[in-house]
Amino acid sequence: MAEQRHQTKSEADARAAEREMNFPLAARLYVDAGQLGHAVRCYLAVEDKPNALKTLFRIPKDDAMYREACVLAIALSVSLN
Repeated sequence: MAEQRHQTKSEADARAAEREMNFPLAARLYVDAGQLGHAVRCYLAVEDKPNALKTLFRIPKDDAMYREACVLAIALSVSLN
């Protein structure tokens, strides 16, 4: 229960940081809350491709976003070289 409350607070804090356009903070808070897709979006908003890629690698295979994450990971990998 306390962990769920913490996640909810982290998510709320992440959304607030994103609204304030503090994307690096929002991304870190989304990662803490387990919202990896949102974190990737925030990292990409500030063109932090290395952290976006690291976060994409953490998306589990059973996640609905996994296939899209793989395609984006390939595209980011190519753009980093």
